[in-house]
Amino acid sequence: MNKRRTHNVISNRFSLPLQRLKHLLPAVLMFLLSGCIEPYDSGIDETIKVISVDGSLVKGAPLQQITLSRSTTMTKPEFNPLRGCLVTVTDELGNEFPFEESAAGTYSRVMNNNHLVYGRQYRLIFVTPEGERYESDYETLNPCAEVDSVYHELQDGYDAFTGIALKGYQFYVDIQAPDTISRYYRWILDETWEY
Repeated sequence: MNKRRTHNVISNRFSLPLQRLKHLLPAVLMFLLSGCIEPYDSGIDETIKVISVDGSLVKGAPLQQITLSRSTTMTKPEFNPLRGCLVTVTDELGNEFPFEESAAGTYSRVMNNNHLVYGRQYRLIFVTPEGERYESDYETLNPCAEVDSVYHELQDGYDAFTGIALKGYQFYVDIQAPDTISRYYRWILDETWEY
């Protein structure tokens, strides 16, 4: 009998606080979960506006394009075009090919194949509206290497930001190129969908 009475006393003693905890627990959890998020500090000085250059010369493509933009913050990434620049491509022989701004931050020029010669060196020069001048090094225009094979593999991976596991296709392009030319290639993938 004493055991039962002790048991009842203990359960009566804790029944009221447990009922209160049932109502307080969701509020405490919401507070803890919302209060634990800390912003990520990349350590990058986002006040410095870095200029980004995206372009290439492609023999056989009639329209050559170069896009100039400035960096934006990591929290609000957006395209920030660099407008009003004087953009010129020159070759090692002193030929100059001025580009015109065809869209905000995009500079274009039609170049005939006789102006784009394999083995010849080209460089980009541009001047910003503020008068800052930028010049690239000369780069040799090399012929496109012959594609040997294109294939893909289904691979497991994860999203670097969320950590979520993903399945996706990894594409591979095998080429046959001599060791005497550049080992860096730029591949652009155009997606098409069919249902």
